[in-house]
Amino acid sequence: MQLPRPPYPTHEATTGDLERLSKEKDLVGLYLSANPLAPYRLLLDYHCNMNTNQLSDYIESGQRGSYTLGGMITKVFEGRAKNGNLYGRMTIEDYHGNYEIAIFGDKVFRAQKFYQ
Repeated sequence: MQLPRPPYPTHEATTGDLERLSKEKDLVGLYLSANPLAPYRLLLDYHCNMNTNQLSDYIESGQRGSYTLGGMITKVFEGRAKNGNLYGRMTIEDYHGNYEIAIFGDKVFRAQKFYQ
């Protein structure tokens, strides 16, 4: 007895690229089919003078100065310290890795425009 062949799908999947990539990252731990930053690669390379790996080394060396970092914010946390002051943390991810940034005081309100 031979079973009939299953029919081919007649329509494309409706899941958007970002949603699919997000599910890939959650399931496997990395992006397999594409990187959500791919459309912005040239802009990041041209406008940013530092990536997340370089930032880690830069901060650990004790250097100070200004830099431009680009990527996507993947995690955000806001809370209040025991003394009642507002603080936050956000994780930025680029092609080279990720970095968690701590924010304190009124800078939390200024940073909200980046992740809301």
